[in-house]
Amino acid sequence: MRLFYALTFSDDCLDQIARLQQQQQVLLHKGKKTAFENFHVTLCFLGEQPQSRIPKLNSVLKSLEIPSFKLTFNHIGAFRKPDGLVIYSGIQENDELSAVQKTLTKAIRAQSIAIADTRFTAHLTLFRRAQGVILKQDTSFSAYPKDLSLMLSHSVAGRLTYTPLNSKLIHYL
Repeated sequence: MRLFYALTFSDDCLDQIARLQQQQQVLLHKGKKTAFENFHVTLCFLGEQPQSRIPKLNSVLKSLEIPSFKLTFNHIGAFRKPDGLVIYSGIQENDELSAVQKTLTKAIRAQSIAIADTRFTAHLTLFRRAQGVILKQDTSFSAYPKDLSLMLSHSVAGRLTYTPLNSKLIHYL
């Protein structure tokens, strides 16, 4: 099972992200759009995991105290991959987000689950395999994450799908 932990958002936020994606699409020569229902911010990629590990991964989620925090999507960026660029909406530096991500990875490791030591770059993927790119974001917007979810990445009828296996709602004061 290909798994990861991710922040998800309200439909209002997803609508703003979709508008940003549409603005960027006209600036691309080529690129595969992230599906509306797949928009998320990955906090920790776990990769291939056995199904037997799900209870431990769910207990990690249950053990976390997640404070309410706001994210500001304020720039467009890109990661270079062999098959093109990954275009993303970047998130303004955020101490609360960094703390949640570090707490999550520490809790995962405490369950004796190995994860890659990759540098965390807060972002939301808009396109994969992009070419002919002009990076431009005219406006920024802010949103509160709705929940933190353990997600399964799989194919359903030939379409990449991210299915939450378990979620923890983030409560707002």
